Amino acid sequence: MPRRKADTITVIDWPKLRKGRRYPAKVKRVKLQRASSCLHVTLENLDPVQQGRIHAVALPLPLRPGNQTCAFVLACGIDATKVGATIDLDQLVNRVVGFRPHGQDAKQFEFEQISNPAAAETAAPATETPETGRYASEGTRADERNAPSGY
Repeated sequence: MPRRKADTITVIDWPKLRKGRRYPAKVKRVKLQRASSCLHVTLENLDPVQQGRIHAVALPLPLRPGNQTCAFVLACGIDATKVGATIDLDQLVNRVVGFRPHGQDAKQFEFEQISNPAAAETAAPATETPETGRYASEGTRADERNAPSGY
């Protein structure tokens, strides 16, 4: 009698984020941490290749014009440059923002506003990258195909 082959799946890592490339993300959670003087933000990546990937970012407080927290709030479409203005953190949830990884470990992000959040949420447009001449999503998929087996 032949042995039944077990159904298995293999765990693979997420594709690496490309430094300098803008990814659309939905703000899933914003939590104020008074003890550590930071704002903890949870983002869900909306890029087709990174769909569902979660990124956690700690942004410095206080919110000041020109700092990273200000850039995040501006990316959410709320003016954070007026001194004395108050911002309801619940307004930031479910907004679509753009983020670009930078730094050595690509875990630091620059934020920017996306002009058409509805289009970014459904499918990010493929953009041709100047380095490769290929579409960004095509380059990532090609890298996945060329990855050693077992990944």
